[in-house]
Amino acid sequence: MHFPDEDVKAVSAVIMAIDPDKGLQIARTLKQKHNSSEVYLMLFLNDAFISSIIGYAAGYNLTSRNESVRMTFDENGRLVGMNNLTNQTTYYRLWTDQSVEGYTLFYSNKEVKVYRLN
Repeated sequence: MHFPDEDVKAVSAVIMAIDPDKGLQIARTLKQKHNSSEVYLMLFLNDAFISSIIGYAAGYNLTSRNESVRMTFDENGRLVGMNNLTNQTTYYRLWTDQSVEGYTLFYSNKEVKVYRLN
């Protein structure tokens, strides 16, 4: 399936938004554009390995340590944000089980989390 670049950028912005309301606004726009009744956000554990690329698609700097999204895992397999920007992203907050208004957990296991966007 092919998605136009603007949709890829929009979904990346939802995933890596530091303002969850902005992410919800983008999701609502995509919902209308694609005539969907509901919108779900599916996050994969392995997305952390490409988080800087997803962040780049969302408009963040790819090379700056403090202005790019950077994640790793600690010795216990827990996700660790490598800078303050990363710790504010929707992905990081949801994956680390922080409550984010407008995002309701629908399904979760150790590899994937699915959220219904309100």
